[in-house]
Amino acid sequence: FSTGSGAPKGIKGYFCKFNTYSILRYGFRTIIDPGFFDGLLSQQDLDVECAYTHDTNLILARLCPERKINTLELSFDSKGGSFKAILPDTQRAHDCIADIEHGNITGCSFGVLVAEEDWSGVVDDMPVRRLLKYERLDHICLTPKPLFPDTEASVNRFSFDPEEKEKEFYLSMLKHRAPQTM
Repeated sequence: FSTGSGAPKGIKGYFCKFNTYSILRYGFRTIIDPGFFDGLLSQQDLDVECAYTHDTNLILARLCPERKINTLELSFDSKGGSFKAILPDTQRAHDCIADIEHGNITGCSFGVLVAEEDWSGVVDDMPVRRLLKYERLDHICLTPKPLFPDTEASVNRFSFDPEEKEKEFYLSMLKHRAPQTM
């Protein structure tokens, strides 16, 4: 949906931050290695949803280049994994914007299958689970109680051209494709 100025209304933020500790939960802390999501954006079957409070029935945006669904943009920098999402004109999206603006939702999280982890660290006499390599990123989400308190979510008006993102994605896929023999 759009604001009074006509610019699309969306959300943006960091769904994960590298090398920062989670809150203490289940008797341990978690930390995400900077290489954890390496290769994600070039994954051929990429299909990631931006959900409302981990409920993947409450989808706000989605990145699925194979189906040409590009209302979610993911990127990675030295701080972590960030996102931008254009929201649909639905009650759920309006509620999400209101929750962020009123401070009810302050952070993000994600649902992932972990391929490799390390449990050898200790901080404050508690075990540390270091996430080293993902197997599959299922979704990112907005949440009122993030496991990693330094994640970020905010309302944003921005320009986001799904067709341009689709072209960029396929060009990057061509660059990473193995040479074919004829």
